[in-house]
Amino acid sequence: MSKFIKYLSLVLALLMVATCFAACGGKKDKDTGGKVENPNQYEDPDEQAFWDRMGKVNFNGTEISFIVCGGDENMEEDSLNSRSIAPFDTEDLSFAVNSAVVDRNTQVEKSLNVKINLKAVSGMQDLANRLQSSLFMGMHEYDIVAGYQYFDIGLTIGENAGSFLNYEAMDEKDNYISLDQPYWDANLYNEMAYKDCAFWVTGDLSQSWVGCVTVSFVNKTLWDRYEEVIKSVPAAQGITDLYEIVDKGLWTIELVSEISKKIYVDNNANEKIDLGDTVGYISYQPSLNTVMTDVLAAGAHINYSTTGQDGTPSISFDNQRTNLFASKLEKLYNESNALLVAWDNDKYIVEMFAEGNILMTPNYMNKAESDLTEMTDTYVVLPPPLLLANEKYSACFGDSCSQYGIPYTTKNEGKLAAATATLEAMAFYSYKYVTPVYYDLMLKGRYTHVDVDSQKQADIIDMIRDSKFTDFAMLWSNSIENVTWFFRENCTNRNITTETNKKASSWASALEDLLEDIEATYFIQL
Repeated sequence: MSKFIKYLSLVLALLMVATCFAACGGKKDKDTGGKVENPNQYEDPDEQAFWDRMGKVNFNGTEISFIVCGGDENMEEDSLNSRSIAPFDTEDLSFAVNSAVVDRNTQVEKSLNVKINLKAVSGMQDLANRLQSSLFMGMHEYDIVAGYQYFDIGLTIGENAGSFLNYEAMDEKDNYISLDQPYWDANLYNEMAYKDCAFWVTGDLSQSWVGCVTVSFVNKTLWDRYEEVIKSVPAAQGITDLYEIVDKGLWTIELVSEISKKIYVDNNANEKIDLGDTVGYISYQPSLNTVMTDVLAAGAHINYSTTGQDGTPSISFDNQRTNLFASKLEKLYNESNALLVAWDNDKYIVEMFAEGNILMTPNYMNKAESDLTEMTDTYVVLPPPLLLANEKYSACFGDSCSQYGIPYTTKNEGKLAAATATLEAMAFYSYKYVTPVYYDLMLKGRYTHVDVDSQKQADIIDMIRDSKFTDFAMLWSNSIENVTWFFRENCTNRNITTETNKKASSWASALEDLLEDIEATYFIQL
């Protein structure tokens, strides 16, 4: 990209943010040292209602320090989690998000009279090591911990029991977090909680929560080229318009399998399926990194656990629906001419899809932020395929989602009220300012390009985001023997059902141990 284009992109990004703030933001308070002298002085009714709830608050310049699991401790890769808290030097296309984050932080700091400080960033799977000494010794290092959902939520239990504050047990005067507001994910919070224990909260404050939603990427250029072939596939019922297929509930795993099998062309005539060929479906080979199976499981609405009336979750993996999904998954991976590639840190699946020879791949929507920007073929974003036709579409979010917890030492330092108020205000202004820029402009806006029906595409993306679901075992999978990774490692196994039967008792035992650990943590903090 030329310097002129980069400069133009920067100017346009700043203009978009300025427009967003002009439309959404309230009138700025006069400089009163950060104190909100009169909460009822905002032109924006949402902002006025927010500060009516918060009241007159002034934390006298208190610094609120964050440690964030950002994926790479040098902040060179997964920037979403760290950028959620502070600006991050990334691609020009994301500068608008950085600008929104800056303005959000400025507004929060001014209104609460606090200082937001991204004090440290930890690498994936490294946060526990970074915090272990301070948690064990009860030393205060950080006021708020933004943990990587999959690997880090277990920090609150076991040997670290009592080291994080329970949101359910906080004094009301210190807890400003309002879970009934749309900028918090109350469903996720409630699913993760057990026996009045809830140590983590997330929502619009996390860009990984906003954008890391499961989708299908479909190359429309290839799709149109094979229109006659697709029309002949029984599961398509003679329909070839992608959006109509979705509307009629025909976007299924079976349809993907049938089409993938029929359109395969051995372009390089080497008698093996590889990147030189035209293929219908691409995924990693069975491994811990085969997240495509997570996307398919989400579309099939596979629950790893159910919660009884008494609030106790139990493993629900071995059932008729899961077995049906397993059989369709195995058929897709073994009998549809799918291209299965080894994990390669330097070449991601979405980049391979962007080269134009692949019809479809499931992934997370935000994976394409940079990988699809120069794709020459037209592509569309669809929901993860259904297990059966005419069911309701469903999706989930990625396990990299940031969860925000508060170390117990924050209370000892007298900073708990300031910490919860800061989280609440950051979440509110993220909902008002950052999400519209990141989701509506940088993500959804990128996919509603001129070669597709923009309104239909936008509606589908909103539908996908609104269909997210989760369950207790899905959230706590790392503490339940990686139950959600089962399909990643067994997607080509022709005896998946037998394997689930073998694992059922082990998963149930691990869940029982987890529940005991959480309950013990509750009693420690009484």
